[in-house]
Amino acid sequence: MDALQGKQLQVKRGLNYRYFVSSHYKASNPSLLLLHGWPDNANLWQYVLPYLLPLNCKIVVPDLLGYAGTDKPTDLEAYNHRLMCQDLLDILAAEGIEDNVITIGHDFGCWFAARFNLLHPERCLATVHIGIAYMPPMPQALDPDMFFHLGQQDDGSSRYIYWELFTSPEAPKLFAQHNQAVWHALHGAPDDMVKQMFCFKDAFKNFLLQDRTDVDLRPYAQDKDLHDAWIQDFSTEVQWEASFAWYNSFISSVQTEVDKTIAPERFRLEMPVLFISCDSDAVNPHSTIDGPKDAGLLPDLTEKELHSGHWCPYEKPEELSMMIIEWTRVEVMPMIAAIRPPRLPRLQWYYGGAIIFERAENLGLEMRILSEDGKSFDGSRIKYGIVPGADGKKVVLVFQHSNRDRVVERRLLAALRAYLLEKGTGLSVGDFDPERMAALTVVEFQSGFTSGWSFTLHRRTIECIRRENEV
Repeated sequence: MDALQGKQLQVKRGLNYRYFVSSHYKASNPSLLLLHGWPDNANLWQYVLPYLLPLNCKIVVPDLLGYAGTDKPTDLEAYNHRLMCQDLLDILAAEGIEDNVITIGHDFGCWFAARFNLLHPERCLATVHIGIAYMPPMPQALDPDMFFHLGQQDDGSSRYIYWELFTSPEAPKLFAQHNQAVWHALHGAPDDMVKQMFCFKDAFKNFLLQDRTDVDLRPYAQDKDLHDAWIQDFSTEVQWEASFAWYNSFISSVQTEVDKTIAPERFRLEMPVLFISCDSDAVNPHSTIDGPKDAGLLPDLTEKELHSGHWCPYEKPEELSMMIIEWTRVEVMPMIAAIRPPRLPRLQWYYGGAIIFERAENLGLEMRILSEDGKSFDGSRIKYGIVPGADGKKVVLVFQHSNRDRVVERRLLAALRAYLLEKGTGLSVGDFDPERMAALTVVEFQSGFTSGWSFTLHRRTIECIRRENEV
């Protein structure tokens, strides 16, 4: 974490957060928000950061609520994910980040990233899930007994039986007293270590009660500095109780009560999604992505798999980073590539094949979204034109496509914002909330670089064009 600056912030609800932020970045690039899981903290990303920093993105790495340098409330309501997402917004605001955020989560951080994506899609450009597939909102309260034994196999294993221990009153004391054994249970070298510890009833508990440290560790876990720092961070009952609050907030229905407020039609992640699984993780096999994928909840999904245990940010930081970097460059960066000034003939970036937006000279024409072979892309159309106004010319963009093409719409908005930042205007598109896009005018601003032209973004039908033309 030496390359990042450590900061403290009291968020609006009075809780104190520690986070780390990079100092060198390109303003028009997206920001990376790295979210750790259980039982980790911002240090999880220490081996990944050297590879991500050359992307020249602003990187923000918080200790999430309940961990390390951040407050550790005992009230489960404090872990309500709507409130924790607002905490993230407060951190981003403190860093001057309004949108174009790529969330990158590991373990429980994947679930949290998804909730941030769902509650604040206007802030997000894309998301990466490492180790855990997208979990849609769960509006129904969990039945602990049923959940613990969900998917029980012939060998007696159950993917979620470890939750029985993690949500028990004895867990914080047990884990604090035997944290050396916990380290071995989490990072043991045997390929089936995760399954043996997490998927069989009482296996984890008995391993700790025996205070076992006789299991060989994976190479990364033998690093003394990494081991000692983790042991120090996870040595108290207070720390363990706070970490288990993330699990107990599910069992107590704190999270499902928030999930109830998310309409089913908003379960789709309308943004590029990268899912990276680990082939030695029996709790979270790659196949867990099939459910949300087959349900159509991930329209822009890229899938990868690492030969690694669950903690791939420690075990395979270079391979993991290269997957993220390649995907970012191919699928995400083109979304915010510098857009040419409106007077130039066309703007182009990539979405699978090359997508070309042909410029129209007036409102009677339209920009068609074309693939490399010249065919119409999914029947989508974007009206584009120039109309005279009292304050000079206006460039009007009118989107005419269905919700399933919102990813394309987001790309155009992101590119426009990047162009304005690149030219030093200090202007941005602002909040892009699909619910508020029903309003006629989303945002209008002046750009000195474009000689007094203003941009007005709309998401309306042809009637909007006629109305604008009459002005």
